[in-house]
Amino acid sequence: SEKPWLKDHAIANRMVLPGVITLCEAIRDNPILNSGPITLRNISFHAPLKFASEESIRIRRETDGPTFEIFGSVGSGTDEKPWKHHLSGRLDLFEPPSKAQREVLNEIARLQVLLQGGVVDQRSPCPGISRQDLYEILFHGPGFQVLETVPQWNDRVLLGRPVTLEQNPAIAGLAAEAGWVFFLEAALHAAGTMCLVRVASRKFFLPRAIGEVTIFDRNVGPTVPTRAWVEFLGQEVQSKRGLPLRLLSFNIFVETETGQPILAARNVQMVAGQDEPAVMRTFLCPGVPTTMAGFPVLAISTREAERVMGNAPDLLSILSPYEADVFGTLINEKRRNDWLAGRIAGKYLLRFLVERAGLELPSLASAEI
Repeated sequence: SEKPWLKDHAIANRMVLPGVITLCEAIRDNPILNSGPITLRNISFHAPLKFASEESIRIRRETDGPTFEIFGSVGSGTDEKPWKHHLSGRLDLFEPPSKAQREVLNEIARLQVLLQGGVVDQRSPCPGISRQDLYEILFHGPGFQVLETVPQWNDRVLLGRPVTLEQNPAIAGLAAEAGWVFFLEAALHAAGTMCLVRVASRKFFLPRAIGEVTIFDRNVGPTVPTRAWVEFLGQEVQSKRGLPLRLLSFNIFVETETGQPILAARNVQMVAGQDEPAVMRTFLCPGVPTTMAGFPVLAISTREAERVMGNAPDLLSILSPYEADVFGTLINEKRRNDWLAGRIAGKYLLRFLVERAGLELPSLASAEI
């Protein structure tokens, strides 16, 4: 009831307390916050706190010098559940900030080069991801729709643009907690989007651990245009209680449009959860191959194929004359979607393999599958 906007952070009709909110509670009132840029280290998200609208959450903070532990209990009335170990980490003063800022700007410059070296073909069905498209998949309501657009990405780098208060006034509650809280949430959303781009899976990816978060400017809020840069570091599969866990790792940097660093999050681990979105769709699409078990893989949803189907120039740039004739003979709508999605995915994967061999494919339409 004190934070009604939290209802917009939910999975399967159960609200989930955002980790960034408990991080904020973990360091609130710490005198180190008045001393300059800070670094949060060794952050681990042990267990999510899920609750219904009629339930309340109790938070217990335990500190030992710079380290902190957060425990949570969910319940209604006298029916309270046992304490859960929710989050842990360490807070340090960061010095010297000027050198670190230069290093972050150098990292961003490197990511810009990597992004331009393999940006998604703008003739493909994936010219960018809008806020509406993204949050059809992610579980967040308006109060947590913190990315306005994802205009560019490839297999290594993703660029996201966080919303401003003017673009989405519903984020006011989250932004009021602290500017860095909003931007860390936006950074995690950008990493979650990169998970959808990189992995042929519709499971939600949630933060599991963050090696280090350096907050350069805690006063900047979502009133100015900003950029979030995500670098994909790799993925691995671990076992927990006999079940496989897919983990993806990232570095994330957030800066203003004028090039002022806001925060840097390194070694961010995202883990595939058990829940699936209501809209069964991914953004793994043409121009962004990935690998599974060492083999190149590229998938495209039939919904993405629909964007090409009604555009004759795009169709002719992808299909050979023979394939265009075959496509014209297909009557069933689902069959047309499936057939076209398969051809698009196959051709972009073929181009990827040809280029990796040091050769060149004159055009997608020049290859027949």
